[in-house]
Amino acid sequence: MKPVCDAWLIESLAELREHAAATGLTELAEHLGEAIHLAHLEIAAQQDARTYPARCPNRPDALIVRAE
Repeated sequence: MKPVCDAWLIESLAELREHAAATGLTELAEHLGEAIHLAHLEIAAQQDARTYPARCPNRPDALIVRAE
């Protein structure tokens, strides 16, 4: 069964982004930020956007749009 929120994936990417930024790998940190954003969008697309868990960190609420 798939977790309600793939928070572990988002958290792992966030940790990598923080490490990259702390070690001066700014472009990598930016790309990891984009990867986090993309992960939120794809996870939300697999679920009903209305039920996308509020506890998921840094989810892009304004960008979760479902085509009808």
